[in-house]
Amino acid sequence: MPILFTGIFIFNVNDLRKTAVGDFYLAIAKTTSEPKFCEKVSSSKASCYISVAKKSGDLSICNAIQGSKAQDIVDKSSCYMHVGISTKAPSICKQLDSYFMKECFDNIDFGIDITTCDNINDYYAKWICYTDVAANKGDLNICNSIQVQESKDKCYRVIAFQSQNFTICDSIQNEGIQQYCYEGTYTHFTDKSMCGNIKAKTKMS
Repeated sequence: MPILFTGIFIFNVNDLRKTAVGDFYLAIAKTTSEPKFCEKVSSSKASCYISVAKKSGDLSICNAIQGSKAQDIVDKSSCYMHVGISTKAPSICKQLDSYFMKECFDNIDFGIDITTCDNINDYYAKWICYTDVAANKGDLNICNSIQVQESKDKCYRVIAFQSQNFTICDSIQNEGIQQYCYEGTYTHFTDKSMCGNIKAKTKMS
């Protein structure tokens, strides 16, 4: 077995060679978006498949992540999530468990086109989209497109934080969300002359 002495550390040359070859194929796979090169990666095969699937937007590549161990399941879900985000596909996010589903929906960049939101059937994705567009445009009226009051309240809260306009919190009907809105706006407010008005509306001491 070839051994390399460096003065302090001792390395197995064959292990070093395998690592170098694996890194080489990993780089090729990422550059070409060809999953076949991931098979030649000695370690981090799942990471390779995830990178290729994310770049290519090909969900079927995730199916190459096999195994029944907990990490295998996590890696496959992560792969689905990244493809869902990169392709802006709520239908993919819906296939995931609650944690990865939320991460998937929350990280989709819906852009600034409200018609994109109108065409989404999934409720959770739709209100995330409306909130995202409302925040990007700074347009409170877009929140009114959300049908469920609690989700609408959360949209108001996001705009209040972003604009540092605590009066927006007045429109929130859910007491808990409204309280969080006032307190959050108070924390992030740069115009401290208004802090007294905000504190008067909260339960803060």
